[in-house]
Amino acid sequence: LEFRRVLFRSIAGPGEGRYLAALRRLVAKSGARNVHFLGFVSGASKAALLSQARWFLLPSMHENFGVAVLEALQHKCPVVLSDQVYLTDLLHADSEVLTLTEESWVNFFRSRMTDEAWRCHQAGLNQSLLNERFTIAAVVKTWCVLIENLVARQPLDSGLLTQL
Repeated sequence: LEFRRVLFRSIAGPGEGRYLAALRRLVAKSGARNVHFLGFVSGASKAALLSQARWFLLPSMHENFGVAVLEALQHKCPVVLSDQVYLTDLLHADSEVLTLTEESWVNFFRSRMTDEAWRCHQAGLNQSLLNERFTIAAVVKTWCVLIENLVARQPLDSGLLTQL
């Protein structure tokens, strides 16, 4: 993977020891400059980073939900995810969901990452998902229905459970 043509300025997240060391070696080997490993970021710092980011990349091998993805979408930051992120099943069909192969990510870097029209398209793609399912009001409504069903001892609607 040739990092010199891609401008990664910030890599955030705590990272595991061996993985982080391997990532640092890969960046050093590529000759890329101005790559900053930020570690864990939260609060206003995270909001500022997401608001300014061109893309949010999550090539995760194991991601049980992907709250960081929702945070990126909240800031209208387009996301690129591996198919191992649980949340991908809920995203718009046109979303960037890639397999965990070097080829798929390299193809994205070469063709889509620098396409400004595609980036803008992706930035607004999943806003309805946020508004319909992940606002405080939507989550409270879902929980209220679940609690009412439990109190009334009604069978739970399996479709409702998938909204949680």
